[in-house]
Amino acid sequence: MRTTLVEYAETWPLIGRDDELKAAATALTSGGLVLTGQPGVGRTRLAGEVLRRWVATGGEHEWVTATRTAAAEPLAAVSHLLPAGLRAGQLPAVLAAAAARFARRPGPVLVGVDDAHLLDDASATLLHHLAARRLATLVVTVRDGEPVPDAVRPLCTGTRIETGPLPPPAARRLLSAALGGPVDPISARRLVRLAAGNPLLLRELLTDTLEGGELDRTEGCWHWTGRVPAGRRLTGTITSRLRTLPADVRAVLELVAAAEPLILARAEQVTGPAAIEAAERSGLAVADRDGTRSRLRLAQPLAGVVLRAGLPAGRATAIRRDLTGTHGSGPVRLHDDVLLAGVRHRGLLMAAARRAVARFDLAPAERLAAAARDAGHPAADWLLAEILLLRGRSAEAAAVLPTVPPRTPGQDVTGGLVRYWGLNRVVEAERALHGGHPLTRATRSWLLLFDGHCHDALTTAESVAGPALPPAAGRPALLRAAAAGALAAGLLGRRARAGELAAAGAAAAGDDPWGRALAGFGLCAARLVAGEPAAAGSLAEDGHRAAVFAEAPALAGVWAGLRGMAATAMGRPATGRAALREALVLLDGADPAHLSWVLLAELAGACALAGDTAEAAACLARSDEHRTAANRIFVAWAERNRAWVLAAGGSVPAAVRRVEHAARLARETQQPGLEVLCHYDAARLGAAHRARHRLRELAARLPDGFAGVLADAAGGLADRDPAVLERATAALAARGHTLLAAEVAVAALDAYRRAGRTDGTRRAAERAATLAGLCPGVRTPLLGGGATRGRAPAALTLREREVALLAPALPSREIAARLGLSVRTVDNVLGRVYQKLGIGGRAELSTILPATPVPARVPALSGRTPGHDD
Repeated sequence: MRTTLVEYAETWPLIGRDDELKAAATALTSGGLVLTGQPGVGRTRLAGEVLRRWVATGGEHEWVTATRTAAAEPLAAVSHLLPAGLRAGQLPAVLAAAAARFARRPGPVLVGVDDAHLLDDASATLLHHLAARRLATLVVTVRDGEPVPDAVRPLCTGTRIETGPLPPPAARRLLSAALGGPVDPISARRLVRLAAGNPLLLRELLTDTLEGGELDRTEGCWHWTGRVPAGRRLTGTITSRLRTLPADVRAVLELVAAAEPLILARAEQVTGPAAIEAAERSGLAVADRDGTRSRLRLAQPLAGVVLRAGLPAGRATAIRRDLTGTHGSGPVRLHDDVLLAGVRHRGLLMAAARRAVARFDLAPAERLAAAARDAGHPAADWLLAEILLLRGRSAEAAAVLPTVPPRTPGQDVTGGLVRYWGLNRVVEAERALHGGHPLTRATRSWLLLFDGHCHDALTTAESVAGPALPPAAGRPALLRAAAAGALAAGLLGRRARAGELAAAGAAAAGDDPWGRALAGFGLCAARLVAGEPAAAGSLAEDGHRAAVFAEAPALAGVWAGLRGMAATAMGRPATGRAALREALVLLDGADPAHLSWVLLAELAGACALAGDTAEAAACLARSDEHRTAANRIFVAWAERNRAWVLAAGGSVPAAVRRVEHAARLARETQQPGLEVLCHYDAARLGAAHRARHRLRELAARLPDGFAGVLADAAGGLADRDPAVLERATAALAARGHTLLAAEVAVAALDAYRRAGRTDGTRRAAERAATLAGLCPGVRTPLLGGGATRGRAPAALTLREREVALLAPALPSREIAARLGLSVRTVDNVLGRVYQKLGIGGRAELSTILPATPVPARVPALSGRTPGHDD
């Protein structure tokens, strides 16, 4: 069944117009209102909402729609406002009769006049007559750039509100509302940018992409292929505007559409300054600065799609000839010039392809590299193989890989990576990377890491990216080695070293989002295995935002996966599932490291944690189908999630055996941090007596302290010691491990009750209830159904808990400001909290509740972290 779009107009929510609606409400208290704006921005929709709100307060309304057809007959647009039998030629009588009719109405009348610039003179005169006698208040919409007849001008004297394009955040919300579900962030960013904040064009774009199959739903998330179909609705909407343009303006727009953004001076050479000025006045072309030069671009990107699709072959040839001639008149200075020239000159095809790779434009990079290969460029095979590998098409990369020996370190690296991920020839790939060049050694460190040799990976990485970071190694080698070393160090439990290498990699990367992301991945994973999921989640959030801004699906997909893993670890499986599904969508077709099967296993674990056993089993089966011989490092991660799927299905003894097997795999692949988590999972599943001893051994070897905390918690679970469990609860909550803290808190409460002790029961009950409440929907053997099922009755009211959660970190005045309370109310609430829990103040409160429900943010390593409005 073809997917259909939610019907536009009344059924689409009005989003992003709060300021305009507030201004409109104010304006109507003193007179009329004029809504202006470009076609499709929502003037009519906004005017309709103003009238709807007016009617909701008991007011009366009328609606007038002006059209060119109705303007051919006087008073046709307002005929429904007139008594029957009146003729247009009797205008004075018509005005008097209309005024008398409105005067008899019981209350004030709000009249919406849509596209008032199209009114005939008689209709405009009648509306002005009603407004001048205060018998009606007008809400008028006028299209920008359209001439307004003299008779209509008096209608446009009310408060003027410009209805501009929707800001990106509002447009993204409208996009999700229209599709009835989430859209992956890069698809959303690109679609919103194409529509340029115009709701009408967004509707037409969505309709055409849905009908053409370019927009599809997978993993519960909408994804756009990136192809813009020049469909019937989109073409019709834009063509109706282009049809009215003068020939010289149309010529400018066609020129820009063929090569935007176009250097302004070059465009002036082809069309002349006067035509460009006219195009700018039309609102369809914009000149802005890019570095030292001015560039000309289309104000509406979708207009470029329609113009290019409808460009006659002869006209396209003439434009190419004109641009090629002017291109030769100046030096190639900017990156876009290389891309533009590369399409036309064979000698620059490889340079253009490499530039496209650097900008994450892998689709045009593949086309350019393939063209260079067809043209016989000797290195094009290697570049095309690299691009195909980056796009996750390893088998195709292997097919184009030359049989001749590599001549450069870059070719050596490409061959090794294709053999590892494309052909699953692990030994052969590692052998191919035994050269001494820094880039070769840096790449070998990655293969050693993914093959489960963390010690060797770290040693090899440090030989390139050691403490001095030798500049002779070259920037790409330093980035690759620092990132591999950071991840290897983190998995080895050397968190501090992971941070040093990640920081060094980020410094070497500069503004390169790919390099900074590689360094950040290692540090984020290190924080996950070091027991700091809140810090890992903050780092992943920053990295994800930067990757979306750069429109790099592979980077955003990995960051989304890390976000999901961190959220799941903190006891938020719903958030974790959404992020992991987004990661799978983003990595589809852009998964060079074959991470999707690992993320499917993580998704299975998140589903199991939420009690969705059927979905968990399905995700695990899909993970098994996609698993390859490469990526041995992640097998233990997958097996750990398999154990939780077994536990969710009621096979707890089998789950214990499986997670102990995962611990052995973690040990074999030199991941002591992950081994710690696996042994503690066994304790959580009921095998605390066996797990505690191995955890104590690991705690003696690992310096970060997390293994010691888990060893204490396992000991407390085994001995049912409430004091030990309470200390472990506080330590885990401080690290942001809310789920583990909640489980131990419930166990402490049970231990108090089993021992018949009442001295700590109330405090333990409140701590357990609060922490379990921060893990909605979680099901584990220690937590039961997810809210402790009555095992931890809350001592505090919702308001008391809300204040108490903030109190350890914030003074009363700031709590009052955040919650909209008075300082006295906050202090009174805290007094009741202290009395109920039997404590003396904030210092003791911090030992019962988490310091704050929102974890502190950590410094970002992923480059610029633009706001959501970008």
